Amino acid sequence: MNSLTNDPSIFDGVHEILACHNHPFILVGPRAIRWMGVNAPLDPACDIVLRKNQFIRIVTHLANHKDWKITNMRHEDPNLGYSFRHDPIFAEADALLERKCWTDDGVNARYLRIWSDETLHLNIRSRSQLVRVPDIHTRKPVLVEMDHHPCRHRDDNVWFGPDTINMAMESSPLPFNLPRRGLPYRNYRVYIPTIPAYLDALVAQKEQDDKRGLRKSASRQMNLLFRYLLRDLWNAMKEAESDQEVSGEESAKVAV
Repeated sequence: MNSLTNDPSIFDGVHEILACHNHPFILVGPRAIRWMGVNAPLDPACDIVLRKNQFIRIVTHLANHKDWKITNMRHEDPNLGYSFRHDPIFAEADALLERKCWTDDGVNARYLRIWSDETLHLNIRSRSQLVRVPDIHTRKPVLVEMDHHPCRHRDDNVWFGPDTINMAMESSPLPFNLPRRGLPYRNYRVYIPTIPAYLDALVAQKEQDDKRGLRKSASRQMNLLFRYLLRDLWNAMKEAESDQEVSGEESAKVAV
């Protein structure tokens, strides 16, 4: 067997602990929406969400794991780039863990940002609100929920937008330098919220005045989802914004 597939993943310990607590591994944030077909830029963190009633027990268990430690990004980390050091979302996470030993390979995350379902206004108690994905990481945007593809109803052979999961698996969307999730000895499952459930949560997050970083992240993710999956609505929104700007300029000229 290929030696790469035998190497431990940095998230193996996280999967094992979640399994001990009978809790699914649920991705949120930029790494999740890449499985929604969105080419979202990644930061050095992986975001997961936990049920509120299990949050303290699981985070305590994770913090005692040999590979992870609790950290506090309220104090700047000089090893992070400028934009990340000044991103308040690191300090706003309900818990933040850091890898004790970490090598920057351009894919793996150094930090684990942990949120409660209550903080994210996200329903994760019903499996109908979750979709299984092949891995934590994807090299390129892949749409798992094919019913949400912008070309799903077209009959004119015009195709645009992200690759669907069926298309992507033919060219392997998973990073070549990481362990595969589907191997028999690594029987971990990774989930993301369904697109409708996630959009509902993002709308609620945009209303959180006490979490500036989370509000900004929600707005950015919503814009990306509209741009990649709801292109007609995205274009209409941009046209409306443009019309408002023109109207404002004309009003200013009249006032002068």
